[in-house]
Amino acid sequence: WRGKYKRVFMVGKREVATINPSSGWGITNSWRYGEDFLEINPNPANDHEFSISVKKAPGDKKPTTMSFSINCRARLISDVLQYHIPLSGQPHSETSYHVQKLGTQGQRCGVQ
Repeated sequence: WRGKYKRVFMVGKREVATINPSSGWGITNSWRYGEDFLEINPNPANDHEFSISVKKAPGDKKPTTMSFSINCRARLISDVLQYHIPLSGQPHSETSYHVQKLGTQGQRCGVQ
């Protein structure tokens, strides 16, 4: 049955957690940013899937990776990173993206 049940993925200011809506909305797992929660990554092969890497127990050397699926993956990852990066102690680096501006008629224009 593992992985075949619904969970609510909660994004908080200090941690992420999974919640079981079938059993009184109890927290099934939680991971604090900068401690247990290590990273979140989109699955490039599927627009709805993402994975998280966490430490299951204090002192774990090998992280555990879990996969999830959601319709609004980009929003969820953005919300997690909003809190995770400042609390992780990692230096905040700048990232640049190559984008195209869409004009009022739908034409694409390069952005320098």
